[in-house]
Amino acid sequence: MAFRPNRGRWTNKYYATKASTAYALGEVVYTDGTNVLPAVATTEDILGIVDEVKASSDTSTDRIKILVPSDSSCTALALVGTGTPTAAFEGRLCDLDNSAPTLSLDVSTSTESCCRIERFHSATEVEVSFSATKR
Repeated sequence: MAFRPNRGRWTNKYYATKASTAYALGEVVYTDGTNVLPAVATTEDILGIVDEVKASSDTSTDRIKILVPSDSSCTALALVGTGTPTAAFEGRLCDLDNSAPTLSLDVSTSTESCCRIERFHSATEVEVSFSATKR
């Protein structure tokens, strides 16, 4: 799992999905106003973390469970795909990286600034908040 809730109270919410789109545990999603969609490198506002799998062969738009931060105190543990974080990265904004097999963080850039690094854990994992919940 690329992302998993760590601190704070996360709320279980159910959202309609896009037909024939895969959703994996620990994947972050955003909403287009109608459905939740898997986040990509250009995603600015992350809604939450997928907590229910849906295969791309599923042609329905059935709802799936998304873990949504209840407030700005919520943080998630996230895998780092690009860049090498250190403790000095705490407080820095960063983007998503979808060049790896699993969506992860790109701590070397902040074009979209969808995540804020709250705590350094290791060179491969940091604790983040979703910047949309900080606005």
